[in-house]
Amino acid sequence: MLSRHGFRLAVLALAILVATIFAPSTHDDGYITYRFAANLAHGRGFAFNPGESVLGTSAPGYALLLALVAALGSPLGIGVEAAGAAASLAALVALALAFSALRLGTPGQRREPPDLACWIFALLLFASRWIVEMLGSETVAATALIAWAFVLASRQRSPAFAGGLAGLAATFRADAALAVGALAVVFWLRERRLPWRFLVAALALPAACAGWLLATFGSVLPNTLAGKRSELSFTTGSYLTAEWDWLARSFSTPGAWLMVLIALFGLREIGRARGRGRGLLLAAVGWISAHELFYHLVGVPFSPWYQIATFVCLLALVAIGAPALQHRLLRGRLFAALPPVARPVAFAIPLLLLLPASSSTVRFWRDHWAVPPDPRLRVHRDAALELARISPPAASVAAVEIGALAYFSDRRVVDLVGLVNPAILAARREGRVGEVLRLDPPDYLLDNPNFHDSFLAFFLADEELYGFYREVARFHRPEYPFELRLLAREPGRKSGSDRMRRSG
Repeated sequence: MLSRHGFRLAVLALAILVATIFAPSTHDDGYITYRFAANLAHGRGFAFNPGESVLGTSAPGYALLLALVAALGSPLGIGVEAAGAAASLAALVALALAFSALRLGTPGQRREPPDLACWIFALLLFASRWIVEMLGSETVAATALIAWAFVLASRQRSPAFAGGLAGLAATFRADAALAVGALAVVFWLRERRLPWRFLVAALALPAACAGWLLATFGSVLPNTLAGKRSELSFTTGSYLTAEWDWLARSFSTPGAWLMVLIALFGLREIGRARGRGRGLLLAAVGWISAHELFYHLVGVPFSPWYQIATFVCLLALVAIGAPALQHRLLRGRLFAALPPVARPVAFAIPLLLLLPASSSTVRFWRDHWAVPPDPRLRVHRDAALELARISPPAASVAAVEIGALAYFSDRRVVDLVGLVNPAILAARREGRVGEVLRLDPPDYLLDNPNFHDSFLAFFLADEELYGFYREVARFHRPEYPFELRLLAREPGRKSGSDRMRRSG
């Protein structure tokens, strides 16, 4: 095995490779947070649409960080998008190093080179489709902060620093507070008293962030929570089914089953830990279990960025389980029974075990070489840039998927889901979205056939509203199966119902 420095250089090389191929894009919802950060960095306030005081991001702390980096990096041409990509790639490097630190946690082991499990984890982390598609997401950075809080807890040092990292993660994503609770239990059991240094450090930043949100928006709960809950009626199947489908999408169905089985073997291996290791294991299991339970009960449809922490833990268990299976085989009777010519193959068992799971990843890298992982991004960016070209700065556009559209067009967006528009969300619940839009019609509408049966059904059925719009452009990309149409409102044109009455 290479030395610790060699491992670090290899991890850095993996980050550069992923950055070269995929960065700096993220998924469409991630661009909602990017939009908040960009407006703040440009002095237009912490808002999705400048002048509208709506908390439309569930990652306020992360948005503040991106805004700060973009403001400081503006002379160097560093924007919010590049800052988000850099944050995620740095987080992946930090996760790989945190896993290595946890594997080689005792003073005697820290001088040893990273073992095979560390290398497998690093490869899985940077190559897995689930992770690559979520680059730029705040949950990647939050998971890395929590991982290093666990590292510090494992070394029985710097409880205040561990609390600060966990608290910062909670400002990035509120569900990280579950990890704060799990770590507090670890410190409490270890010290046999209230871990006040950890708790003070862990609660300081979230408390300050909550106070600022309350003063700015009158609430600490993002409007996106209600918006996401409203989407549940358009989904089919359970949350767990959707989670499994995404895992199978990342590794293929046989590969997903294999990953779960190897992970169970890895869990069995680390379940033998004693002392400090056992306490940390129980804390990690408690954190992930609480995290899973929270999203199953909160009433929102599955989104892959919610479960980054769970997925990273699965990869860690697989990385531990594969070499453990190899070790078990090499010491067993089956290895002794193998003919001498076949025995070298047994040493490659960890890699052979992962081959069925790697086929989907190989296809993904092949098909997305120099193409953003989110298939919607390029077509939405095309529409946004065309909108910016043909419309005045004060123009408004209504759409369903709003992140990249708002970020790249820099226009006011009317969100037909209601994530950043409470009035639209309330109108959707009462079935009067068309009525609200007729009172204040947007200048443009981005029509996506994918939503004709859901969020755009009201528009297509409302002749009086639909009659005021004409098509001005179409957009299509080979990776996205739907052709988008940009419609422009014509103020002087009669509505469809008026024409029908006159012709009658």
